[in-house]
Amino acid sequence: MKAFISFFRRVRSVFLLCGTVTLLLYYTFQNELNTLNSYAETESLPQINKQLPLVPNLAVTDTANSPNAATPLPLAVSQDVDEQLLDPKVLVDKNRFFPLIHKQEDTLSIYSELELDGQSDTGPYKPRYPSRYATSFKRPLALNKPAQSLPQLQAPSFSPQSSSMAQNMAETVKEQFLVSWRAYSRLALGSDELKPLSKNPASNGLSRATTMLESLDMLYMLNQTEDIARVLTYISQMDFTKSTEALVDIPQSVERSLGALISAYELSNHEEKLLLTKATELGDFLLRAFDTPNRIPILQFPWNSKLNNRFPFKDSNIGQMGSLSLEFMRLTQLTKDDKYAEAVEHIYNTAFDSVGQFDIDYLFPSTIDATGCHLLPKERVESGEHAKGNVMKSIMDGKYVQCLQTGQFRPAPDMKTTFTAHQSLPFYNNMVKFYQFLPGVDTTDEQKFTKFLVNSFDRIRRLMIFSPALPNKERQKLAFVNSISTESYYDILKNEQIVKINPDYTMHHSSCALGSTFALLGKISDNQEFMDTAESITRGCAQVYKLLGVMPESVHAYKCSEPACDFDPAEIVDRKPKPSRQDSMIGVKINDYSTDKHAPPEKPSKVYYLAEEMIFDPIHESDYWFTGSELPEYFDGANPGFNLSSEVIESVFYLYRITGNECWRDLGVELWEHTMQVINEPRAKGVGQISSLSNVFTKERLDALPADWFSKHLKYYYLLFQDPSCYALDDYIFTHGGHLLMKPVTHHAQAAHKSGTSINALLEKLNLQTEGTGIGS
Repeated sequence: MKAFISFFRRVRSVFLLCGTVTLLLYYTFQNELNTLNSYAETESLPQINKQLPLVPNLAVTDTANSPNAATPLPLAVSQDVDEQLLDPKVLVDKNRFFPLIHKQEDTLSIYSELELDGQSDTGPYKPRYPSRYATSFKRPLALNKPAQSLPQLQAPSFSPQSSSMAQNMAETVKEQFLVSWRAYSRLALGSDELKPLSKNPASNGLSRATTMLESLDMLYMLNQTEDIARVLTYISQMDFTKSTEALVDIPQSVERSLGALISAYELSNHEEKLLLTKATELGDFLLRAFDTPNRIPILQFPWNSKLNNRFPFKDSNIGQMGSLSLEFMRLTQLTKDDKYAEAVEHIYNTAFDSVGQFDIDYLFPSTIDATGCHLLPKERVESGEHAKGNVMKSIMDGKYVQCLQTGQFRPAPDMKTTFTAHQSLPFYNNMVKFYQFLPGVDTTDEQKFTKFLVNSFDRIRRLMIFSPALPNKERQKLAFVNSISTESYYDILKNEQIVKINPDYTMHHSSCALGSTFALLGKISDNQEFMDTAESITRGCAQVYKLLGVMPESVHAYKCSEPACDFDPAEIVDRKPKPSRQDSMIGVKINDYSTDKHAPPEKPSKVYYLAEEMIFDPIHESDYWFTGSELPEYFDGANPGFNLSSEVIESVFYLYRITGNECWRDLGVELWEHTMQVINEPRAKGVGQISSLSNVFTKERLDALPADWFSKHLKYYYLLFQDPSCYALDDYIFTHGGHLLMKPVTHHAQAAHKSGTSINALLEKLNLQTEGTGIGS
């Protein structure tokens, strides 16, 4: 026994050492295993696995996009397609580790049965890709740091002469709102919209009682306590943590539902906590669309899909991408949770880093590739380059690809480079209002935000504004907003990128909102050219109301040869626009130098040529395009509908509040009278009185009463004739959806705290020449 005890004492330390080493090796192995698993999920490091050779992107056959594509395709269809990925079960399993890359139209078409999970479990959501991007914004508002004041936006004084008229008009608008609201609340409360002619409820694709939510802030303005209580009871029973729609429209959900909840909370003087609770629920739900490898949102979000690991779309709309910022920023300020602001700030940071990726600096095409992926070609993969840098193995078109993440927006593949005004401008309109959340201090690196802002609007003013040839005996300065398309090539001898710009003089009603944006930015930046542009756009849109009663959704106009002109048919005969051409410019194709080792030693300078008009707006090819005999001779085509759009009165409202000039109130009265004569059809006790028009020229009515009638149209009219101190522009920011966000009070720095650089000093020269001349502008 003594011998055993002696032996045990001798080997005890050895046993302890062996045990410690064993445990150490075990946990080291487990840690390495977990690390490798995390790499497998993000493909941050090269994998040791067996896979088919990677090849450049090839289009999948039409069969793969058909509803019957759930059945695996035979190998003969394409040798590039991985057969295993055509099996839905395998695809779901592989998608856990490798994100999908696809276009928006493919979301529900390839494997439709996979897009609806059908699970009832809605427990806490765990992000797949936690936020890991540093932001350039320091958010002096969110962090309550000192900041300069913006210039006072509202005019210092207003004329009291029209107060009696204004009060009568405000009362008229109020009564019209209540008539429309009572019709909706009686016939369709809880539905998105009301069909006023058939008296039936209707859905607009959100299924969140859109009209009810969007009317709530107006009910607060009018102090309708009984209606407010009824709506709050309904909202208390709504579940904003999920959706009944397979695809959640993220921009519309933010602009309408989230904006409406926050706005109503603001107008309740922050007393109705239910509204902030529901806004936070909805914000958390919508934030799931940002859970992508590059933290850029999926705009049409398949929230309950089994394929829940994917990049944003290769064909994302830039206007929708920028329409999320105001509501998320304000939600951060109200909840003290930075995650909402960080999500939208990352969109802006990506945009700032993408300057130079497109033909026109500071202007993005309407459709962009939001994945940020540069797909490595076969030879670079075979050489092992995919193992270097930020490369992520992904799934696209039924096969594996290697995505080099650039951290930028990129040109959309197989898409024309077009800046279609009505699809792109919301990005820039929201950016100006977002600037109001940074009161006088741009905290981004090297003032990227301000620089992007003023240069983008300078290019819009110089490239996308024209004088339309309309009946205009007074020869007022009228302006419309045109779209543009570009082609570019590289001049090797001069080391220049030549960019040819073709305008399309198709004006959309929604582009009339640019009048309000130019007015706001003109006041902020003290830029008179921006203010003049705002007035010209607003008068141009109002002129169409005077001529037709209301303005169609879009029209194609002729361009004046002078800054202001009166329509003359004799001058129009030989100026018909040319259809879009498919020919290319002569020269060397521009390479993607962001990943090219053979880039020029110096960055090419850009020279822009403004060429003749070329029609490319797809509305011209749609069934809606109208060229009937009822069309006036100063338009050669139109999308003839009128969906109770509010952009003109919005611009009139801003110009009145900013300038204090009573002429804008007078114009508002004219617009109200013209509009009501066209859209108001007397019926029993207000039911069905107001409706949209399917054709402005034939006065054919449309059985629709959009939520915008309540949230924007009537609101801007009411506030135009209200006391200007009510909901002043210096106290509230009006969102793209017409909702009010309160500007928080900040502790202002001393007057000596200045940025040192004026806004206008950040403007960059635009080397613009007219085609066929050497004259720059």
